[in-house]
Parts: sequence; structure tokens; C-alpha cells
Amino acid sequence: MKELEEIAASLRHTFALYAQALQGYNAKGFESKKDEHSWSLAQMYAHLYVTGYVFFLANINRCLEKRKGREGEQRSPIAEAVLQANAFPNKKFKVPGGEEAENPQARSLSFYRENWTPLLEDILAKMEDIKQDEGQYRTLHPVLGWSNAHEWFQHMDIHLRHHLRQKSELEEALQ
Repeated sequence: MKELEEIAASLRHTFALYAQALQGYNAKGFESKKDEHSWSLAQMYAHLYVTGYVFFLANINRCLEKRKGREGEQRSPIAEAVLQANAFPNKKFKVPGGEEAENPQARSLSFYRENWTPLLEDILAKMEDIKQDEGQYRTLHPVLGWSNAHEWFQHMDIHLRHHLRQKSELEEALQ
């Protein structure tokens, strides 16, 4: 598992890559899809934005507040491998959560330009609380199993970096 400061530096860098890219898109390209089975860039940003708040940040908060989870649970072997590698395997995953998760409802390009950095600020604002947390309380990740606040913080970073490949593929489709 990475140290919080190292994860925060990676989050800042990765968020900056996404924020810089937002400045280069036009609304039509941002919302276009190469085919019916692909996401648009807008849908990818929607997925990252929504999961940032309602999945990663929410589970960090649940761990810190000791609710909707348990003490004493251990990391799964899958989580151990992901945290050790600081990356997901280099493959595409099916999003858990059914149709709504598979086809995220995107907002406008201007929405993400205005609200992308505040998401990073909200995540980084939890660092001090995570530092103070003993790490015993965990909530359940649907794939990685039981994770504490520090691990959720790292999962957020891993998730964002994992989608950089998708971002590149979607951008190439616009060429």
C-alpha cells in the first residue's frame, strides 16, 4: 500500500491530466460515441465524477465514521495484489451496477470543466482524517472486498489512472 502523500501526488497529477484534456474538447466531440457499445468522453467523465463522490469518497467517509461496514475484516488476495501493483490488471472490466452504471448519464462539458477540480479538493480534504484513522474499520468493495479509508483513497487513484487508457481510445476515435 502506498503512503498517503504519494497517493495524493498521483491524484493531483492524474486529475490535472483530465482537467487539461477538458479544455481541449468541444461539446459535440465530448458527447459523441464511436458506436452504440462505447461510451462518449462525457459518459466516461460522468462515471469518474459520480464514482468519485458516491463510491470512493462515500466509502472513505463510511470508514472514518464507522458505519455500513465492519471492524476486523481483512484485505482480500485480489485487493492485496491490486494495492501492491498500485494498478488494476490491464484489461476492460464490466461496471457493476446494471444498466445505469453501464450507461452513465453525462452532463455538459462546462459542468465537468467547473466541477472536476472541486472533486479532487474534496478527496484531498480527507487526508488528515485518513492519517488519524487506525484503519481497522472497513467497507465492502464489490470486487476487491473489505477496504479501509486509506485503501479506498488508493483505489480512487488506481481507478482514475485505469481510465486513462479509455480516455486515449475515446480521444483517438474523435480524430
